[in-house]
Amino acid sequence: MRASFTQRQLQDYIRRARERRASDAGGPARGNEYDRRRADARRFREGLDELIGAVFGPKHH
Repeated sequence: MRASFTQRQLQDYIRRARERRASDAGGPARGNEYDRRRADARRFREGLDELIGAVFGPKHH
């Protein structure tokens, strides 16, 4: 089992997710619960794609 990616790439991913959340915190969607939830869901999917890409290699569409 190859675990060469894990620690550093996972930390990079978490750091990027935190930065993304911080930069979005002051956005125009702040007061709108629905928009905020949609943005959170989109970021989650993007982060999931990024994480899967880090583990399994580039996405194959």
